[in-house]
Amino acid sequence: VVIGKVETKKQLKCELKDHGEKGVALPHTHDYKYDIHLDAHPYNFDTKLTLFNYGNKKAEHVKVKFYASLDKNFGPHDQAHGYLGEVSAGHIQPHDSYEFKHGAVADWGHGKRYVIAVWESDCTHGQAWKVIGKVKVKNPCKCELVAYGEKGLAKVHDEHNFQYSLSLKAHDPFTAKVTLSNHGCKKAEHVKVKFYASLDKNFGPHDKAHGFLGEDYGFVHPHSSTEFKKVLSANWGHGVRYIIAAWTSECKHGETWVVLGKAKPSNWVQSP
Repeated sequence: VVIGKVETKKQLKCELKDHGEKGVALPHTHDYKYDIHLDAHPYNFDTKLTLFNYGNKKAEHVKVKFYASLDKNFGPHDQAHGYLGEVSAGHIQPHDSYEFKHGAVADWGHGKRYVIAVWESDCTHGQAWKVIGKVKVKNPCKCELVAYGEKGLAKVHDEHNFQYSLSLKAHDPFTAKVTLSNHGCKKAEHVKVKFYASLDKNFGPHDKAHGFLGEDYGFVHPHSSTEFKKVLSANWGHGVRYIIAAWTSECKHGETWVVLGKAKPSNWVQSP
């Protein structure tokens, strides 16, 4: 005897999973991929995650947060220090998807970070997360000056013949020259080269106080060279002096110096 039939109502639930395009992209390119490099300030990039609702119930209060992480694991340190931004969708219908896109800034300075997307909704307790890409910020562009190219000493009327050792008459003028090359990617501004006479090949406080001969100014473009030269006077009388070029710029704190050569005025005295 059939007494009756009980129908079980199908339980409604939502189920969100990442499905579809995800990744990181250079700003305004819409070319999402796993790995990008940033080499220009302000180091902006775009993030994207696509969530699909595999359930039969509308997913409510969906929110995606993006984080920068030192590794591929999402933990308390990332939550505290790696937050990049968030996007709220409101809801996702059953068997439908939604793209979460956010413009972020790589404010960690330089080096690589893994970008993690973390989502939450009324579908599940807690959070779910996924590594969506890797962003590497190149070292900030800077200038780097080195003495590279022609340097030395020359007589005023023979400036095509710079050499290390130069003989002069006392108080005769001569030209000192150093070529600075910029091995960096940024223009070297406010470059100042000072020329000194030193008793030895070491540049110290005594030379700065008593050996100053003159200075030249300029700038050096990236991956280029600039000649700095100055007509100087052998005003120390007689004896050998080593001529030192010391330069400063915004590229580096303090001075860098190099010995250009040695100048030796003779003890020659004109006969009456």
